[in-house]
Amino acid sequence: MKVLTKAIDNGRLDKDVIRKTTLRVLDLVEGGIYKSAAGEGKIGSLNRYTNAVRQKSYWKYFREVSSSKNKQKDLKRVVAEGDSWFNHPFLCDILEVLNLENNVSVYSMAYAADWLQNYIYGGEYIEGLSLIKPDAFLVSGGGNDLLEGQKLGLFIRQPSYSKSIQCTTDYPDDSDYYLKILSHFPTNDSELVRGYKYLNKAFISQVKLMIWSYYFMFHNIRKKYKTLLIITQGYSEAIPAMAAKNLWFSLNYFYKGLLNRLQNNGNWIENPLRNSQIYDVKDMRCVLKAMIHIFNESLISLAKDGGFDNLVHVDNRGLATSNDWFDEMHMKSYRNYQIAKVYSAIIKGDLPPISSYRTTELFSSGALKADTFIQFFGRMTTTKNFMNYIKWSLGLFFVVLILLIFCLGIKWQNSFFVFVPLGIELLRRFILSSYILWNLKN
Repeated sequence: MKVLTKAIDNGRLDKDVIRKTTLRVLDLVEGGIYKSAAGEGKIGSLNRYTNAVRQKSYWKYFREVSSSKNKQKDLKRVVAEGDSWFNHPFLCDILEVLNLENNVSVYSMAYAADWLQNYIYGGEYIEGLSLIKPDAFLVSGGGNDLLEGQKLGLFIRQPSYSKSIQCTTDYPDDSDYYLKILSHFPTNDSELVRGYKYLNKAFISQVKLMIWSYYFMFHNIRKKYKTLLIITQGYSEAIPAMAAKNLWFSLNYFYKGLLNRLQNNGNWIENPLRNSQIYDVKDMRCVLKAMIHIFNESLISLAKDGGFDNLVHVDNRGLATSNDWFDEMHMKSYRNYQIAKVYSAIIKGDLPPISSYRTTELFSSGALKADTFIQFFGRMTTTKNFMNYIKWSLGLFFVVLILLIFCLGIKWQNSFFVFVPLGIELLRRFILSSYILWNLKN
């Protein structure tokens, strides 16, 4: 990584080499499934709108704090670049909860459905760092690089039709490749070993390319910001649609069934695995557990041995159960709340910036504790953004309602499926405190 990054710095290689290498490794063509939808269509519109609101909130709070030297001294300014774990239009995502913390203000550049490689080649994070001069930089990326566009099937070796996966000779090609994976990522966990057996060389190559992308990003940041706190995260074990509980309806997420049907939930994970002749839900979960394990371990290794001081990885493995998923890729809001608590503790200095933290261990050991009902409600109603949520959520709800009434008379089919979920979400944000409290688990 260091040699290639130096070659890019010296102009001997173009920084586009990572993307071109990915296309070659995965045998893809430009503009095919290897194309992010983060800036296009309805997703792009929602991304731009959410970031505009959050950036406006950032500057408003900064102006208020700058009037007091004591408050300004305590303020932690944060720039965040990421994907739908940082910016989800229908969930309380990590940044939304983190931005409710007093003395923490987040300038969001995150786009749902965005890819890690877009961060590198777009370079917007450089502009954000120069503009804000933050105390911390948060980055979340890699999930869409692996799963969007049903790419998951590209990383799977198909077992033979007639044999059990317990034997390494069950695979028509590279039958011992999982042993190479095991040598690099040793484990005694039988589920991980079972998942390793399904992974092919393309997956390991893709992970290496993503880690190189992270390395290249941090290398560029360190040229100017030598001691800036950088925090990464590596997701929790995603889940196929057939394994998730209450995926289509629950009282506190009464709209998710409609949304999951509209976005064809199952296309990210379950369908590509079925197409790769993996039908057993246990096998599917083992594959996903192995992929998330390798990705997290790779990021932890980068934090430990990459040569970057003040780089911390938040490890979310084991955080989510079958009940904790909104869809195949996104956890429900109370799990995002727990992750945001870890970020907040690191940013404020309550946790020292060591190479990695495991979210589950921090809460189980008592190092971090979830707020009680009274604590959270008190913090929620006094936080800097509470009134902002009420103002723009209520106003936009009525705007959407008017648009819905107008569109019902023109083309009711499209308007119903677009504006009703959005209207429901905006109303939910109006009662945000009650919503999170309902889902909060100690």
